[in-house]
Amino acid sequence: ARLTAAATPLGEAVEAAARTSTRADFARADRATAVRAAWVQLPRLKRRLRSDGLTEAQVHEVIPAMRAPNRRGAAPAAADLGAAGGPSPPLLTGG
Repeated sequence: ARLTAAATPLGEAVEAAARTSTRADFARADRATAVRAAWVQLPRLKRRLRSDGLTEAQVHEVIPAMRAPNRRGAAPAAADLGAAGGPSPPLLTGG
């Protein structure tokens, strides 16, 4: 009886942890999808800004050059960012 009584809170804790883990998995998938979608849209936005008369330098003020996200959709590592939190020297200039 004592074992059953002790198992109930443990089982509830395991279920709660599983739900939290599932929500985290969905959040990671949503983030990866959003990163990929934004990455696809960036060249279109750059072209639009250039067609609106902005120079390449002005476009890079609005959209700094960054590395492409990795396969999991993760953003560049903090080590890839400059001292001011901006990107490293341009690595992607096309658009």
